[in-house]
Amino acid sequence: MPGEEARALERIGKAALTVLDMVKAGRDAFRTAEPGPLAEAGLKVLMLAIQGELAALKGDAYRALRERMDEHAKASVSAREHLIELADGWQCSECKADVPASAAVKALPPRKLAVALVCKSCGASTPLAPQGDQAFARWFGHLVAPAWNPAANGFLWRP
Repeated sequence: MPGEEARALERIGKAALTVLDMVKAGRDAFRTAEPGPLAEAGLKVLMLAIQGELAALKGDAYRALRERMDEHAKASVSAREHLIELADGWQCSECKADVPASAAVKALPPRKLAVALVCKSCGASTPLAPQGDQAFARWFGHLVAPAWNPAANGFLWRP
């Protein structure tokens, strides 16, 4: 086990260095780029690398960390990452285009949950199609509560 742990830590260290290089290269290449999205993307890559290594490490010593990492992954899922799935079967009610620019939440419980996609062509909001509702339930359903902050998961918040 100690050799396995050392190898896992070495791989995590290499992943961290790669992420730091990636963020620095992005900043250097795009001087006007805001560092927040670069750092956020880098953190996601690093978290995935750590999760992969933790999955291979058995034992109680890592159980709490695995559980927290899984909890973080579920809580930080982003609408931008799943926009194509949310748009499955969707069409703008105004211009009939089928390419959304973003997803928006218009109401939370205790009111009826209202999720829509914003058309890239005309900017109109149209509710999700049934397939999109299913994708929303799969990826974001566990987050929906009166205190949920949709913007933290990449949704526009339009109450």
